[in-house]
Amino acid sequence: MASKRAHETDDEDGIDIGNGKTKRLKPAKKQTVQCFRQEYTTSYPVIRKSSVGANHVFCTACRCDISIAHGGIDDIRRHVGANKHIRNTDVAKGAQPIGAFFAPKKEDPAAEEVTRSETLLVELLVEFNLPLSAADRFTETCKKMFPDSKVATKFACGRSKATAMVRKLADSCRSELIERMKKGPFTISTDGSNDANDKMFPIVVRTLDLDAGIVQSEMLSLPFLSDRATGENIFQLIRRELEGAGIPWTNCIALGCDNANVMVGKDKGVYGFLKRMHPEMYLSGCVCHLIHISAQKASAQLAVKIDELLVDVFYYIDNCSTRLRNLKAIQVYHEVQAQKILKHVSTRWLSLRTCLPRLLENWDALREFFKQEKAARTDRSSHQNDRLERLSALFRSPTSKLYCLFLMDVLDVFDQANVTLQCETPMVHMVRRTLFKLLRSLFERFLKPVALANKSGELLKEVQFKVDYHQKNNEDLAIGEEAHAFIANGNNLRAERVCDFYKDVKKFFTAACSYILERLPLSDIVLKHAEVVDPEVVQKAMQLQIKAPEKAAAADAHVESVKFFMERFSHSHPPWGKCCSHQTGVWELSGPHLITVLV
Repeated sequence: MASKRAHETDDEDGIDIGNGKTKRLKPAKKQTVQCFRQEYTTSYPVIRKSSVGANHVFCTACRCDISIAHGGIDDIRRHVGANKHIRNTDVAKGAQPIGAFFAPKKEDPAAEEVTRSETLLVELLVEFNLPLSAADRFTETCKKMFPDSKVATKFACGRSKATAMVRKLADSCRSELIERMKKGPFTISTDGSNDANDKMFPIVVRTLDLDAGIVQSEMLSLPFLSDRATGENIFQLIRRELEGAGIPWTNCIALGCDNANVMVGKDKGVYGFLKRMHPEMYLSGCVCHLIHISAQKASAQLAVKIDELLVDVFYYIDNCSTRLRNLKAIQVYHEVQAQKILKHVSTRWLSLRTCLPRLLENWDALREFFKQEKAARTDRSSHQNDRLERLSALFRSPTSKLYCLFLMDVLDVFDQANVTLQCETPMVHMVRRTLFKLLRSLFERFLKPVALANKSGELLKEVQFKVDYHQKNNEDLAIGEEAHAFIANGNNLRAERVCDFYKDVKKFFTAACSYILERLPLSDIVLKHAEVVDPEVVQKAMQLQIKAPEKAAAADAHVESVKFFMERFSHSHPPWGKCCSHQTGVWELSGPHLITVLV
């Protein structure tokens, strides 16, 4: 134990090594550590101060930290003379800054034109939905087409570059759109795709671009909906997109959509949920779709279903070379141009007006064709035979052709209204006028003039069109000149069939007018006041106020319309100061932009 304690006993002068002996320790030498000095960078420009510590330096050529704690400047000298540093220095001399690969040289006058040309190509590909791979071939072709052009020679925009430019431009455009939505009023529209699995809901917004002075319609995003397409799920999809971008709900003044219950329902529809978020939200349904439905509802009153006839004819002949060849031979015999029978699309019912002329041109040829088909058919059990029986019977009956002639004439009235409202320019101020014009055109076709006396605009809603004594006699009904001529020429029409036809015509007009009065927005207060931006109405009101101030009630009414929009959409902070002035009692509209944002 004593020995062990002796070995473990130390003192300040030495250490006990046993046997009563002590070994004296020599005092340790003080070690000198080298640190970074600023003059090192003067002697060696590649050396910089290191972030590791004061005992290290950083070599910019080798991109590494070097310890100089032992030798200081000698450590740097050894590193600079090493083969690794010499190789890295040679490589660095030939390297260019990364910015040189992206930014054109300022002294090159054609560089800006090259960039402009590449941007225009990318815009062309996006506008016409062309594949980005087309940029590869275009770059090669451009150089061959214009060999003397400096711009074409330096033009280089392949698929990879075009893709990067599209993404960058898309981010820029989206940022500008979001800023406009944050600062001013906008409307939102959406509709689901027809995919069986995940549905896409493109969110399209309409904003007022004050810099350009126009109303812009742009797509904000194209999100997917993996859940069921219920009103709440679609609303949550829209909510995530808007709130994720920091866009306030108060700036959204209207929802544009189709007329499905899942969209327009006041309780569980998308509009119902949006209304709870923003009570001043306006619902802008698809008026063209409602016109389409009114024509479809009216045609359901006819004894002959012309839409089903067209579908049956197309599918019986389509994709059968033998039938197509036989029909073509019969068309040549009847001296009719050999043309394909057009397909009627049931989801767009007014396409019937486009298909009917082709059907009537080939009526005799088709009647003979189905007669021969029925005579040659031996198997009576197939589905095609049932279709053949229906078609053969319909083409034998002259009444079927009479119904076709009537529809071809009357559908023009619906088409004219749809064409007017489907214009690319905003037509919100024309909606009610177009609908009242459609309603009056239908009234005039089957009502006596006395029933429409002094009736126009809002007063048309008071017309008693269902009363028999207000309806025209059969021979006075407007069914089209060709239909009248067809009846006058006999064409083996039985009297009772003609009488039934006239009854169906009256049912057609009655059903169409009833649906229009019930479902179309004839009394919509927003659409009524939106007529203030109609150039014709504004001009008449201003002329009336200037020429006859005492009779300027119409002008005062239109000033009230401007006030209506100022009060209704005051929450969205529109630049009303640029749009109206009440100092002289006359408003000055710089354009119908603020109101046409609605639709």
